[in-house]
Amino acid sequence: MTNPGFNPALVPPGVGAPAPINAPQAPQKPTAPVQGPAFSDVLAKEASSLQFSGHAIQRLQEARDRAGCTDDAASRGWRLEGRREGLT
Repeated sequence: MTNPGFNPALVPPGVGAPAPINAPQAPQKPTAPVQGPAFSDVLAKEASSLQFSGHAIQRLQEARDRAGCTDDAASRGWRLEGRREGLT
């Protein structure tokens, strides 16, 4: 099958002409080697010092209460068992 070429009648309004298949590529800039700590190391360090405001903690607790979440040992065990059963 031959390439029909560009047919402007088949192009929707607002779309430009396609680039030729063998269009010359812009030269790639050489990338500099990565320096500094890994992102995961920075994230772990910064996340360990994360502090929530009193208002944020209050809002989180209210949301948990509305959702019926509890934080007692029995409910944690029940949630963990439910997860294990769902995975098997």
